[in-house]
Amino acid sequence: MIKFKVNRLIITSIGKVVYDELFHGGVNIIRGENGSGKSSIANALFYSIGGEFTDWLPEALKCDFTIVEVEINESTLTFKREISAQTMRPMQIFHGSMEKALKSNIDGWKVYGYRRSENKKSFSEYLFNFLNIPEVKTERGETVTLNQIYRLIYLDQLSSITALLNNEDFDSPLIRTTLGSLLFGTYENELYDNQIKYRKRKRVLDDVESQYRFLKKVLEANETPTTIKGLNLLLEENKKVLADLDKRIIKIENSEKVTMSKLSTDLNKISKSLIDEKKSLKTVNDEIYGLELNIIDSEEFINELNHRLESSEESLIMREYFSELPLSYCPSCLEELIPIDENHCKLCKEPLKDKQGKERIERMKIELQTQINESEKLLRIKRNRLQDLLSLKQNLSTKVNRAEREYSNIVDTSQSKSQRIKEGLLVEKGFVLSVIADLDDKLVNVEKYNLLGDRLQSLSGEVALLKVKIDQLEQDLKTREQEARRSIQEIALELLHKEGGYEEFFENSSYVRLDFVKNSYYLNNRNHFSASSMVYLKNAIRFAIFFASLRHDYFRYPRFIICDNMEDKGMKPERSHIFQKNIVELAKTHDAEDYQIIFTTSMIDPSLNIDEYTVGEDYDPNNKSLKFEN
Repeated sequence: MIKFKVNRLIITSIGKVVYDELFHGGVNIIRGENGSGKSSIANALFYSIGGEFTDWLPEALKCDFTIVEVEINESTLTFKREISAQTMRPMQIFHGSMEKALKSNIDGWKVYGYRRSENKKSFSEYLFNFLNIPEVKTERGETVTLNQIYRLIYLDQLSSITALLNNEDFDSPLIRTTLGSLLFGTYENELYDNQIKYRKRKRVLDDVESQYRFLKKVLEANETPTTIKGLNLLLEENKKVLADLDKRIIKIENSEKVTMSKLSTDLNKISKSLIDEKKSLKTVNDEIYGLELNIIDSEEFINELNHRLESSEESLIMREYFSELPLSYCPSCLEELIPIDENHCKLCKEPLKDKQGKERIERMKIELQTQINESEKLLRIKRNRLQDLLSLKQNLSTKVNRAEREYSNIVDTSQSKSQRIKEGLLVEKGFVLSVIADLDDKLVNVEKYNLLGDRLQSLSGEVALLKVKIDQLEQDLKTREQEARRSIQEIALELLHKEGGYEEFFENSSYVRLDFVKNSYYLNNRNHFSASSMVYLKNAIRFAIFFASLRHDYFRYPRFIICDNMEDKGMKPERSHIFQKNIVELAKTHDAEDYQIIFTTSMIDPSLNIDEYTVGEDYDPNNKSLKFEN
């Protein structure tokens, strides 16, 4: 549970105190007639704890600073901010009570900017550590700040009565949705981190799996054993054959004890050339095989791209077909549809975005066609290379055949039977050496293949485990969100059903919906009532969020709320009294030390006008909240 409480607020003007009041846990009511400065105090409270506010009244702009003592969970801090019409003012923070802070001019104070600097955090980031709220960035790089959080905590008079959150320039549906999830406790960094990690590991897995499949094709094509043990057995067999050939050659050399003749030298030269030509031929054959496999993969890839291109064209045709289907009656209630501008949907009345859909498909078709053209270009290059290799293979085969015939002719004219035997053994030795070299190369590939297999297995397990964690977290957070919204709905409906009958629709309402995307709220799918009823409904929903946070510990809502619009838009005193008493009755069901409610009113219910709930004096135009010297 996150707790936030204001203990004391001081406002100064030209270095002199013009407002100094203590606040307590539970309900705090700032009361006074209209024009007596209640909103100035509410705005100063909001601003002093880190909210962004510049629309000050002239009296407030005569002030210098706000100084506020707050309790955040188990910590006591003092904030100081300069009152200014400029935006994004910094904050001075002192670790300790206001009493100690006021005695210290410099020591213990640190200045934090509204935005993060190169070497220092912003005051939002700094205070998030005390609030135990994680720093959150959306996928578009937007950051949830302290001011964003206060949009759901401060009910001001300037925001639209139809807006769920206080108005703010340059916000987006994504940041509002993220803010709601964060405060309702349905956002977890663990899920976000696991989702990022899953996408990264999945890309690595796909790459390793691709390498593994390709290497497996190569090994299977060469009929190579895929175990190191099998290859080592073949290597041992060939090494034994090589050792036997060496013994036989040495035996012939020792028995005859003759020097190699020019004939023998020529045979060695031809033998070496023959071995080299055969190795070159083998290399070309291997490259031809690999290239043929690559060409097959490229052709399959191009076929897949063509299939996707055809699917895109079919999609366009179907969109054209269905967009022309006439709809004259509602498919739900069968009532005749009222004609509307052709650029809007006949059912939901929203502007049609079909053009954008077509443009996306057209762009996708262009991208697919570009890929096809590039792939076909590469395929032609591969096929040309294959023709060159086939020609080279034929040339090498001719050279090998010629060398073999030349070697045979020389051997046939050999002067010594033993010499011919020896030369034959040398040729055989050369062949065995080439086989051993080839097996060594294959051994490297098999080791790589086995390593890839092990890594593939490890990555598959890691990715599968991450997917299980993500699914479980998503399910848990979904269940939590349903519970949170259900509690908010129950409390809001309770407040509305006790409204006193000023709005008949409230008494029969059964469903409350919050829409962070549109920054709106609905009661039984309706969000248009009289101005005063809209204020009542909005306040009921915002206080319902506050009270739901007291029910559930997983809420990150700070159990703190400021309300400065309770009697906005022509609210009648009796109706305002009902709301005030209902809020206080709900608050009594919780420990006052666990929360803080601060609201302003010009028509306080008499039963609440007691020291237990009120803060400061009962202000009027002759006794305003800000005490400037005459």
